[in-house]
Amino acid sequence: MTISSLHTRVGRTALPTWLALTVCTVLSWSESSPVRPSKAVILIVLSLTAVKAVLIIASYMEISRAPRWLQTLCGTWIIVVFAILTYTLCVAV
Repeated sequence: MTISSLHTRVGRTALPTWLALTVCTVLSWSESSPVRPSKAVILIVLSLTAVKAVLIIASYMEISRAPRWLQTLCGTWIIVVFAILTYTLCVAV
């Protein structure tokens, strides 16, 4: 595989990924407020943040091309981190 073919493949996926990250960021920002948000808003923002984490890990860190054990480790890490955040922000408070 040549460098030019890698550049073309990355170029085709970079723009949609960047657009999805931008949309998630704008939606998260639009839901923010100076007062304590409701649990529904917290869950929406956490969900958008989890989507962003998955997109960044899969696309920019190229874990989608990594060995299966590393993909599983990263997926498990995302689930654990966002489960702890969800519990802390919604249930414990």
